[in-house]
Amino acid sequence: MDKRVALAVAVAASIAFAAAAILLTDGRDSGGDRIPVNSQYKVVIESDDYTKFTINGDGPWGSSEGYYDPGTRITLAAVTETGHFGGYYTGGECVCADTVYEFTVKSDLSISLVTKDLAALKIDGGKSELFVNGFSAGNYYEKVVTAGTQMTVYAVAAEGTVVTGWTGSVVSEYPVCSFAADSDMEISVSEKETSGSATVIAVAAMPSDGGSIAAYGQIVGGKYAVRIGQEGGPLRLSAAAADGHSFSHWILSTGDVYTDPDISISAGPERINVTCTFTAAPA
Repeated sequence: MDKRVALAVAVAASIAFAAAAILLTDGRDSGGDRIPVNSQYKVVIESDDYTKFTINGDGPWGSSEGYYDPGTRITLAAVTETGHFGGYYTGGECVCADTVYEFTVKSDLSISLVTKDLAALKIDGGKSELFVNGFSAGNYYEKVVTAGTQMTVYAVAAEGTVVTGWTGSVVSEYPVCSFAADSDMEISVSEKETSGSATVIAVAAMPSDGGSIAAYGQIVGGKYAVRIGQEGGPLRLSAAAADGHSFSHWILSTGDVYTDPDISISAGPERINVTCTFTAAPA
């Protein structure tokens, strides 16, 4: 064999042997853990329906699956608008209860984000328009909230009907109901067709930050509306002044004025607008 050819073969064999030795050799990171050379680890991260997360500032994501070099540093940050974050779990055990979790990739890993203390609400308004905590929600409302969230819901009946109360997780004989969402709840409006005429009564506080209005004993905020029938009971209203204000009077579009903070209004032949007037208290 030519000497040059023999030398080339020997060099190639040496290189191949060295490469094989490297592939079979374990390295070590700064912490002394064994890290396979020329390999990556699979990291799977999943959240529930209520919490997302960022990875090293990117996101938020609902799930992630990727391959990382050994020794890669990852920072997860939980992003949740509902409920309380319950922590990061691996193999059924909580590995971090904080919203931010930092770790180094040293093996295949599966991480789950868990949200706790939630209540799922389902509110059926039938033909009526729902108002949830002061905001119109159409005929149906569904949302997951933090357990214990205080809810005030009222319904404005469609023309030709009146609201007679609520059934389900909350039972009431009035168009307004207030409750703490301590667990999953389903409530529905009770409606009936009115045999006579019905009147829409719209109530508003003036100024809007001057105080709150209570209807049927339930605080509804600065605005309220209801449709009541001739055969039903009257609408009971109360006024509660905010700090720095005092109650002044009620003014009805019928021309009536009342200075008592508690009044009752019966159905009439046409819509009735009511203004609850507050005044700034002297400094």
